[in-house]
Amino acid sequence: MKNKINTVDTNFLQVYKNNRTKKVNMIENFLHYGQWVILILSILSLYLVSSVKHETRLKGYILTGVARFSGAAVFIFFRFICFRYC
Repeated sequence: MKNKINTVDTNFLQVYKNNRTKKVNMIENFLHYGQWVILILSILSLYLVSSVKHETRLKGYILTGVARFSGAAVFIFFRFICFRYC
């Protein structure tokens, strides 16, 4: 009876570990691609801010705010998830 219980516990732990690894890998992939998107938004906003036209500069300021907010949101959101799963 004792061997059977240990086998069940071991199988449960292996399944739990595999599911946890999949979730962490998914989070890492999403975070990696999200950082590239934020970088592209930041570069585009720098391009728009350096424009001579007033309206284009305003769009650049707005895009800068969006890029900074998304960077902060990604950091805060994934920091909390990482504390739970890592």
